[in-house]
Amino acid sequence: MIAIGCLAPLILGAAGALAGHWLAGTAGLLWGGGGGLVAGGIFLSAVAWLARQIKHSQ
Repeated sequence: MIAIGCLAPLILGAAGALAGHWLAGTAGLLWGGGGGLVAGGIFLSAVAWLARQIKHSQ
């Protein structure tokens, strides 16, 4: 389950960069990519926390 979460920063970073470039050009590419990486890191942390909670509850 965490392996899927490990790909989230890469996928969201690339998607954010593409969306940012489409919306605002080169500056948007950098901001979108950075925002996507941050969002992916938060998602990865949430998946790891959830997996740990499930493991400890059993």
